[in-house]
Amino acid sequence: MTDLEYDIIEELYFVTPYSDLKQQVEADEENLIHCLKILMQKEWVQQLEYHSERKDFFKCKLVNESEIPLYAYLATKKALLIHNGL
Repeated sequence: MTDLEYDIIEELYFVTPYSDLKQQVEADEENLIHCLKILMQKEWVQQLEYHSERKDFFKCKLVNESEIPLYAYLATKKALLIHNGL
């Protein structure tokens, strides 16, 4: 796990909008987006979309990198186990 991956997982114990994640993680936008894409491919992070009718977040499929800032994110159990060294 890279330092950036570790920092991202550290912030995603709870559902976190991209804008909040960007403020908390010290990385330029290009690297943050690229790393999120990799983490989603590894199934370490879930991309979530908010549905106002149901007032809840739902998992959605990986979208184009340019749309990554439009969503919220959450670390998976798999990622949290690795993050905590278990």
